[in-house]
Amino acid sequence: RYARVLYPYHPQEGNELYLEADDVIEVLEGEDGGWCLGYLSGRIGLFPSNYV
Repeated sequence: RYARVLYPYHPQEGNELYLEADDVIEVLEGEDGGWCLGYLSGRIGLFPSNYV
């Protein structure tokens, strides 16, 4: 599934994705403790589930 990013997110760790508002991210795995696994701009990483 795909989701639209609501808020910008700047990664705190190397395994997290950089998000800009209005990006469309492919969600690979659902919420796990407030985080999702997604694919964006050729990268796979974690992002906060409440930002989409």
